Amino acid sequence: MSSINNLGNESSPIWILLDAPYENDSDDGVILSSGYGYNFKKIWKLAGMDLNNCFIRSLRPCLGATYIRENVLHNLLADLDKYHPTIIVPLSDEILNYLVPETTQAKEKNSSLGKWAGSLLTSKYLSYPHYVIGSYPPDYVTRNWDYNEIQAFIDFGHVKEEFDYWRHNGCLNPLLKRNLIGRNRKAFTIKLILVIHILLPLPKIQQMQLVLVYGTIQKNRVLGYGDC
Repeated sequence: MSSINNLGNESSPIWILLDAPYENDSDDGVILSSGYGYNFKKIWKLAGMDLNNCFIRSLRPCLGATYIRENVLHNLLADLDKYHPTIIVPLSDEILNYLVPETTQAKEKNSSLGKWAGSLLTSKYLSYPHYVIGSYPPDYVTRNWDYNEIQAFIDFGHVKEEFDYWRHNGCLNPLLKRNLIGRNRKAFTIKLILVIHILLPLPKIQQMQLVLVYGTIQKNRVLGYGDC
């Protein structure tokens, strides 16, 4: 059995959570150090995010070991309550459903992330200010590579929006101030997908540059910056 180390500092404002490390992470002994991790870091960077602001943790760090589900989830909650990360990014249905039970789907075969990825949520189990923003794990995105830009600009784009606001203002942007966002995000996503299709004939680098500019303009129109 190989115990895989977490990545980053527990005091980081962003925590990225996975069910378990990947088999090939055992080569370096650090979570997301293999091919899946390479793809994740590439998408995270594409979103304009820096890994230095993150702590990446798994529920079950020892490859091949047997864990009691209730225990690992309880330990996660205890760590969150101890370190108070501002933004929590679950990369699995299991973690998202545990932290935010309302996201659990009636049919077990249905992924909660299919409905809730990129959504701005909070956990009733955490009493300090925070947001929970879920997305798909690196193995899923690697197998479904067409999703990588959606993850970068939508799911992780929302992480960046909230993190930038928090860093700029010293507090989270309250949901009560943003009643329009829930209605506008779907429209924004649709528009962004249309823009990507319009840009397909262009070279890849120009596509990314223009999409990033478009996303920033639309984000500022919808979000703005309020007072704490």
